[in-house]
Amino acid sequence: MDIRGERQGAAVVLDLDGPLTAEVDTVRLHQLAGSLVGPGASSLVLDLGHVQNLDSYGIGQLVALYNEVTPLGVALTLTNVERHQKRLLELSGLLAVLHVVDSRQEALTCGGNVPALRPESAPAWRVPSLS
Repeated sequence: MDIRGERQGAAVVLDLDGPLTAEVDTVRLHQLAGSLVGPGASSLVLDLGHVQNLDSYGIGQLVALYNEVTPLGVALTLTNVERHQKRLLELSGLLAVLHVVDSRQEALTCGGNVPALRPESAPAWRVPSLS
């Protein structure tokens, strides 16, 4: 997976290109998000417009990112989510937690104003262990 990241005002934008599946190493995704999210950041925007495939592992990575940035007071916003990907998020219950918008412009316009849950009130979403 190719990842391009940039800071745009209070928003950190990561453009993902390629599958977000178990076959993909996602270490760089977490490293890049961690290096760009810092003081003054209020939103992490993931642009999924070029993510051709999303499986349960990929959804788990979205949950992991949510758990990484929410305690910092940063809202996670997904944009350009395809219909079948949105359905997977709905079935997993994540549409009630993650902020999903149709366009990158909308994410940037409202992304900094998305109320991130305060760390003490944020639900901790955990991927259950298989052991």
